[in-house]
Amino acid sequence: MALAITLPLVGDTLLTLFRRLLSRENIYKAGHSSLYQRLQQAGWFHRQVTVLCLVLTLLVEWNISFLGEWGIR
Repeated sequence: MALAITLPLVGDTLLTLFRRLLSRENIYKAGHSSLYQRLQQAGWFHRQVTVLCLVLTLLVEWNISFLGEWGIR
């Protein structure tokens, strides 16, 4: 369950890494293609991005809890 709760952040990291590998960018240098950086470039404030990540994490947690109640694991 702990791993699933980190899904929004880990998913963003893996997607960013995969995109950078496909475009042959250096994965060891700082980039600007993560969800956080893209949203900030689009005009979002740090607080708004943080709330979005919190909401996504809560949705994942709620789904785990809901499905767990019904015996689906």
